[in-house]
Amino acid sequence: MNLFDMRTILFGHLITSIVCAVIVVQLWRQNRTRFAGLTFWMIDFIFQVVAVLLVIMRGVIPDWTSMVFSNTLVISGAILGLMGMERFLEKQGTQIHNCFLVIIFIFVHSYFTFVQPNLSVRDLNLSTALLLICLQYVWLIWHRVEPGLRSLAFGVGAVNFLYCLVSSIRIVNFFITPHEDRSYFQPGIFDILILLSYQVLFILLTYSFVLMVNKRLLADISFQEEKFSKLFQSSPYAIILTRMSDGCIINVNQGFVALTGYQREEAVGRKSLDFPFWQNKEDRDAAIAVLLKNGRVRGMEYQFHTKNGERVVVLLFMEIILINGQQHVFTSFNDISQRKLAEEQLHELNENLQKRVELETKRRMVQERLLTEHSRQAAMGNMIGAIAHQWRQPLSTLGMMIQRISAAGSMQELTGQQMDDFKINAMRQIEYMSDTIDEFRNFYQTEKTRSPFQPRVCFEDAIRLLENQLASRNITVTMTCPKEADIFLNAYQNEFKQVVLNLLINARDAILDRRTFSGAPEAGLIEVSCFLSPENTWVMDIHDNGTGIPDQIVELIFNPYFTTRQDKGGSGIGLYISRLIIEESFKGRISLTHRKEGATFRIELPLEEES
Repeated sequence: MNLFDMRTILFGHLITSIVCAVIVVQLWRQNRTRFAGLTFWMIDFIFQVVAVLLVIMRGVIPDWTSMVFSNTLVISGAILGLMGMERFLEKQGTQIHNCFLVIIFIFVHSYFTFVQPNLSVRDLNLSTALLLICLQYVWLIWHRVEPGLRSLAFGVGAVNFLYCLVSSIRIVNFFITPHEDRSYFQPGIFDILILLSYQVLFILLTYSFVLMVNKRLLADISFQEEKFSKLFQSSPYAIILTRMSDGCIINVNQGFVALTGYQREEAVGRKSLDFPFWQNKEDRDAAIAVLLKNGRVRGMEYQFHTKNGERVVVLLFMEIILINGQQHVFTSFNDISQRKLAEEQLHELNENLQKRVELETKRRMVQERLLTEHSRQAAMGNMIGAIAHQWRQPLSTLGMMIQRISAAGSMQELTGQQMDDFKINAMRQIEYMSDTIDEFRNFYQTEKTRSPFQPRVCFEDAIRLLENQLASRNITVTMTCPKEADIFLNAYQNEFKQVVLNLLINARDAILDRRTFSGAPEAGLIEVSCFLSPENTWVMDIHDNGTGIPDQIVELIFNPYFTTRQDKGGSGIGLYISRLIIEESFKGRISLTHRKEGATFRIELPLEEES
């Protein structure tokens, strides 16, 4: 008869397993967010408790539950514990081989339970599976992990090594001792010792798990303390830690020493309310009131005094924190004196800048009025010159007609028919001169609304105004405008005419200047071509065979008051006004393009998208 009853031993094993499981569950609750793998341990210990309970109930519940399923829970729980250890030690690996191990274990256990019942072989199967799993524990802890973590988990590795040792002894015993057909609840002394050994090792495993987690907690706390200490001391902000119960300063950092001039020994142990760096009591009371009401102070500006009496402006942050169950006030403040000074200087600069902008705006308005006035004067000069050329021929004709009538009258040979002819011809010349005045007046009339017009027609109107001047100087104007480029634009017609007229006058003057300097060209030529570009713009090139424009002044020709004809009455605003009109009224572009001879001005006007 055995000294121990097997059910009593199993019941004791159940009680210790439940206690161990409760300890691991509590460990999981406290640290599951800190460390990985604790959930697998908790499931492992719950599986062990359920397995022992099912074994105790053998004979009451089906054999497959108490024999096969219970031992499968033991092996599966051990594998889950291994997976938890891998995650805890950050050495997660594959578990495919252990899946095969569970399948083989279930097959062997089922075979020797139902097909050829044999308790000794089932014990061998269980010990072999535990040996293989515990060897993986030992290999993980004593070989796979880094030395730092290896010492942390050494205890768990040692317990698993003992598991391997006990399982090996049980396996060796199977092969060297005879097997008797026995009942599970009538074990020999060896089986009882093995079971008690597993029970003791389970308790040691629980203790080693708790010890390992606590060691890591202490290591993490030590690391966090070291990190906090370094951050505390190296922070560029001045930091004070104060006990809230009595207002005593318990620590300050180097930023505080650098900002206030007070050494750590002068501050620690003193009451923060009595510390002399507050400039006035009202500021201090206001900050404390906000702290007590909200539990924190965020970004409030105050004035402090340093040890040497210097006044500094600081940005204050305060918050109530718990340290070892006691409330403390964490205070930090940053010197923003330089920033405040910069803000004041910036404000002053902005005010001065605003005044300068207003002055510049007024000056610009005056300049624009002058430009407009000069533009009008230049346009008026061009108009008067053009009118003079247009009127020269009809005035000459009228003079000849008057002389002819006067001669006929003096010789008393004037007839009624001659008087009628004189009247008709004279009125024709006068009407021509009147039409010329109307045409010029309409040409320079300001438009307030957009209207459709053909750029080609505008250009022909501008040529007609200058045709006498150009023809008298042997200057020919040619125009090429394909049908697809003869389009309508919706814009300001007269402004476009003004731009074209400015460019034609510049081309005429360039041709005349070249003749003056070099005697060529004998025949002046202004070539105009229109086309549509691939970028959906209408383009007009105006080219002349005049003097051209030197490279060194190309960037200046569109500037106001820049002219190369100052000695000949040039105002320097024609091209400037032309650029303003093209860019602001037409949203286009005017530019100079290079040719071998003379100059080419290009006008590019964007076409409206078809809706």
